Parts: sequence; structure tokens; C-alpha cells
Amino acid sequence: MIRTLPYPARVAVFAAAYFLAAKLGLAYAFLHPNISVVWPATGVALAILLVYGIRHWPAVAIGSLLVHATSGAPVPVALGLAVGSTAGALITCGIVMRFRRFRLELDRFRSFRLELDRFRDVGILILACVTGALVSTTVSVTVLTLGDQLRGVPALVAFQTWLLGRVIGGVVVASF
Repeated sequence: MIRTLPYPARVAVFAAAYFLAAKLGLAYAFLHPNISVVWPATGVALAILLVYGIRHWPAVAIGSLLVHATSGAPVPVALGLAVGSTAGALITCGIVMRFRRFRLELDRFRSFRLELDRFRDVGILILACVTGALVSTTVSVTVLTLGDQLRGVPALVAFQTWLLGRVIGGVVVASF
């Protein structure tokens, strides 16, 4: 049913899904209003990009911008956080897809499978999620620091919490 919708409608639906998943994650924000130890929106973004295509990246950007703007972040900071979230999702998806294409060229039966029915596929997903989360976390914590939004939270603690939330959300949610 989703595939039959026009592209702008799919982006709107996916942005809403990202927004709802992010709001769920913010329910676990104990350190800072925009930093959660669980961030299911990362997994939602990865699933959207892997299943429906990388061209749906605007849904991640719009959903992220809206969730951070409605969570008390000033608009410039929300924009920076959206850039970080989108970059992280694109990098994670790119790693998975690149490895998948590379393996398809070498051996069709040993390529990355979205079903995650092999230990190797789970390892690729974890590696991709950690890499994307490192980029997203670096951009986002830098934006929060430059925007003077950390409010007494040490940057290293913010970085660790953000990274953990992104990796957990990416691996757990995208695996479904």
C-alpha cells in the first residue's frame, strides 16, 4: 500500500513514523531533553532507507527537524541535529548497501540479507550502526555544544549516551 502512494505522501508518512519513534525515544531522555539512551527513530530511519530506498532521506530530515524543534531546541540547533541524524542514517544505510552490492558481485549466496538470519549479517548491521551513530553523535553533540544547549551536561557523557541510544535503536528496531 505504501509503495502505491506518490513520493511526497510516502515522505510525509515516513517523516511521521520517524517523529513518533523519536518522541517515544524522548520518553527515556533523563540527561537532556534531546538526548535519550534509547532512540528507536534510528532503526525506523534505517528500515525506511533500506526497504524503500535512499531517496526517502528527506523523511528522516523532516521528522528529525520536527521532533527536535518541538522538544525545545532552537530552530538552528534543531536543523543541526536533523543534519546529524540524516547523515548518520545515510551512512549506516550506505555501508549496509555497499557491502550488500560488493558481496552480490562476489557470491550471490553470501550477500548481506535483510532477514538477518546469519550471524555475519547481524555483525554487518552492528558495524554499520556504530559507524553511522559515531557520525550522528559527533555532529549532534557538537551542535548542542556550539548552541549552548547542553546545560551543564558534560559533553563526553552526552556523547556516550547519544551514541548508545543510536546504536541500540538502530540494531534493535531495524532488525525487525
